[in-house]
Amino acid sequence: METFDVFLSHNSKDEARAHKLFLVLQERGLSPWLAAKHLAPGQRWQEALEERIADVPAVAVLVGRDGLGRWEDMEMQAFLEESVDRKIRVIPVLLRGAPRQSQLPPFLRLFNWVDLRGGLTEQGIKRLIWAVTGKWPAEGKILAPERRAQVTQAFTVKGSLSAIPPDCHVRIAVQSGGLFWPKDPELPAQKQTWELQIRESGPGRRFSLALLLVDPEGHKQISAWLERGQENGDYPGLKVVPGSKPLHEVRELVLK
Repeated sequence: METFDVFLSHNSKDEARAHKLFLVLQERGLSPWLAAKHLAPGQRWQEALEERIADVPAVAVLVGRDGLGRWEDMEMQAFLEESVDRKIRVIPVLLRGAPRQSQLPPFLRLFNWVDLRGGLTEQGIKRLIWAVTGKWPAEGKILAPERRAQVTQAFTVKGSLSAIPPDCHVRIAVQSGGLFWPKDPELPAQKQTWELQIRESGPGRRFSLALLLVDPEGHKQISAWLERGQENGDYPGLKVVPGSKPLHEVRELVLK
């Protein structure tokens, strides 16, 4: 059964903004629930909502210019009851045009809120992820080469890392289409800056670098994949990097 990190409750008039937020949270490795994405045509939506209300650990109550919608208000009341019964996190999220905090419904004022009135800013999204997961999101950046840079077959990649969970591993991978080739060794997660030498082949070939956060099981599988490649010289590429989430957007490069 699929599980979700956060329920996105919103006024139907804020559908477009809710959808954009849904996509951003997905890109950051979360699994948000949004009615427009998860309710199939003909499905009894009341039953689906009841299931989600009973099992999600957090709800983001999106408040825009038009305030709470009729059904959103009912969802909020149900989630407030759940917050008492099983301590789920209720997170008011102010969208563009939202009223001041003092004008929120009385019960929502009891909770710390996330301000996205200025748009889906990096700081605002990080605060929302923190509110949903209870952890400040891991961060990482590729500082060089620049995006869409031409590089030689042997080149240096530099970057920075911060707030990496102690049980996770950080790797950089070359991505071409839907395939990944993780690089060895892994990056030093406890250091603020890092650099790694990479060798690729195929002049004029375009590919991307992806910075990945890998869980312990995925780390073991990647290590085994690298060992097999060193033994037989065959690196077939991985369609999915096990247990990985991107720390930063991929960076497209082209070999000279």
